[in-house]
Amino acid sequence: MLINFDHVLGFGKMTNQDFIYSCPEGILEKKENPDDALSKGWIPWKGKWYNHRSVRINLKNYYPSKNTKKDLNKIEATFCAINELKDNNRIEEIYDIYCKKNNFIKSTLIQDIVHESSCFFEFKKNNQIKGYTFCTLYKKSMVSSEFIQDFTCDNISLGSISQHHECSQAKSLEKDYVYILGGYETTCLYKCNFHGMEWWTGKEWTTDIDLYKKLCERDSKIKIENYDNNF
Repeated sequence: MLINFDHVLGFGKMTNQDFIYSCPEGILEKKENPDDALSKGWIPWKGKWYNHRSVRINLKNYYPSKNTKKDLNKIEATFCAINELKDNNRIEEIYDIYCKKNNFIKSTLIQDIVHESSCFFEFKKNNQIKGYTFCTLYKKSMVSSEFIQDFTCDNISLGSISQHHECSQAKSLEKDYVYILGGYETTCLYKCNFHGMEWWTGKEWTTDIDLYKKLCERDSKIKIENYDNNF
């Protein structure tokens, strides 16, 4: 893998602190196997690869919770190739709702994610689209790039239902893992509730949930002030 460091978006402190941040970006070379990169903590995003505190689900150990099994028949799920996607306006609408509800910075275009995905799940209730999950398939892995919902499925965890369908579909396609991006801040604590969850320490995959929780909680306490990566 070719690795570049972005020292424009990065920053440093050298006067009263010794701190340097730069973003490493990986580019797979032609003969490299994406599954090998995934197995070493690299996650694809917008045409490049980034090494994260990656989270994956080992499909050998996955099974749904009782609540998820109870709610499965309340949602209609459809799995399709990305070229079968039709309602782009509804995607944008749901993405706006999703970002506002979670107080997320709308820092990426959902259409970029759609363009780079190879497949998607569409979720309906009462024949109305309630959410999407966009994924990419590799030989032995599925990467879930984005889940969005409109939060109108009262008392139903659409995210957990989506995760179950991702795992079930990946199993049927003889994949070994479903990768669910990085695990940072308390907003990602829900990921440790999935059976089969593993996370990348930088050296190995572990199932140490207590440490994962402590790190996520620590992330949320760290404040970065006056950092602006827009020029």
